[in-house]
Amino acid sequence: MNYKMINNEDKNSKRVENFGIMKDYSNHTFGRWTAIKEVERNKHNQRQYLCRCECGTEKIVILAALTSGKSRSCGCLPPPKMDLVGQKYGRLTVLKEVEKKGNKRRFLCRCDCGNTTIVPMSSLRNSSVQSCGCLKKERARELKSKDLTGKRFGRLTAIKMVDKDQKKNINLWLCRCDCGNEVIVRTSGLLSGDTQSCGGIKKEQEIKNLIDMRNKYTIDGVVAYHLTAKLSKRNTSGHKGVGWAKREQKWRAYIAIKGKTIHLGYFDNKEDAIQARKKAEMKYHKPYLNGIRKFGKKKMV
Repeated sequence: MNYKMINNEDKNSKRVENFGIMKDYSNHTFGRWTAIKEVERNKHNQRQYLCRCECGTEKIVILAALTSGKSRSCGCLPPPKMDLVGQKYGRLTVLKEVEKKGNKRRFLCRCDCGNTTIVPMSSLRNSSVQSCGCLKKERARELKSKDLTGKRFGRLTAIKMVDKDQKKNINLWLCRCDCGNEVIVRTSGLLSGDTQSCGGIKKEQEIKNLIDMRNKYTIDGVVAYHLTAKLSKRNTSGHKGVGWAKREQKWRAYIAIKGKTIHLGYFDNKEDAIQARKKAEMKYHKPYLNGIRKFGKKKMV
């Protein structure tokens, strides 16, 4: 077998043997490829071979792709087809593959009810089709005939059936919410748990979340996250707590804490006002911000 010496700087070849000897793969076959000769390395310093496919196409291929099996042809070798025959998807058992429709593979299936139907392969594998249609009909009949009178679903109590959703063939129920409001809801919405109130429960949860967040970040009566709020659009200085006082024709610095505004002074120079504000932040704000970090954002009393 032919061998050639390898450059000491080569670190990419997976076939480097002892003492710096590198194997020559000329005339070796890899799937439908036959390696003809080694060519210049690529920009990543990987070994490459000029290869000829059984179909006659010649192409330069990275050696690692050949030896790992990642490249076995120029592309003329089609990937192995997935065979679904005999497999069961929901109520459907796959009998045989039939003619494609466009580019979609299709299979003849037998349903547990005895009917046969043709289903696209993608619909079987993603479970969007699980029967010949009998399952959908059974569920529709169940929803149609189910009596929900007096039953509770979250905050809703079903009072009576009032109509039918003609488009979806599902009964509509008049329900009373614990807050006193009455709403009309589909049977499917009640049974699935998607609808559990007239909508008030969502608003209450939002308010509760705001209160919980405020309590979580409150230290000694100070809501800490207010101290790091974004700059107001009305601010003219570009810095919080600094603004132009028209009457005095000077820059005013101030800071708010515990609902009170502390006046820090008037300044001819804006930078002096900003420095005064920063100094006040260290005195009034920093202890609360440090408390949030120290106690893991938990409420202190």
